[in-house]
Amino acid sequence: MNLHPIVKILIALSVVVGLVVGFIYVQKDANQQIKAVKKDIDENPNKDFVTITGYELKEVDDQNHVRWQLKAKQGTVNSQTHLVNLEGIVVEYFNGPEVKMRLTAPTGEANEEDRHVKLSRQNGQKVIATGDGGKTHMETNILELSKNNRFIASDGVNINLPGVAKISGNRAEGNINFSELNNFKIIGNTHAEIVVN
Repeated sequence: MNLHPIVKILIALSVVVGLVVGFIYVQKDANQQIKAVKKDIDENPNKDFVTITGYELKEVDDQNHVRWQLKAKQGTVNSQTHLVNLEGIVVEYFNGPEVKMRLTAPTGEANEEDRHVKLSRQNGQKVIATGDGGKTHMETNILELSKNNRFIASDGVNINLPGVAKISGNRAEGNINFSELNNFKIIGNTHAEIVVN
């Protein structure tokens, strides 16, 4: 199908205009959130805690690509320690623009300076990690995330690697590598069920 040159130009312009409008909307929303936080700090200069609805924290690589992004329904920031108490948490690990691993937790905390994150169970709801395409499924009571995609799961952990094995134990340590847990070890009261096809 051959398009007229003017139609091609109009399509290109509409894409550019769409991107510009989207960028302006995102920038305006971010500016409003910043103003709300600044207003709260200005109105309460001695206030140590600031609560943010729709809290976000992320880590980027040297090329400014997002490695992981944490979103929480609410974050309460301690302005003295830079620790954030979180509620309703989703952490997503990326490979380029694609989400490869998703973690959910009812509660937790994060350090804004060193990006150390600790996710915790609450009211029977566990911390859950699910890899893209169901390659990995982990449930635990406490999950700590640190630099270089390291994780420590403690207070009981169950890992399901579909088509490979189901493993449980007191604690697990390893790396999150895109949609899989990598180089991990299970420590204490370890039980494994190997899947043979």
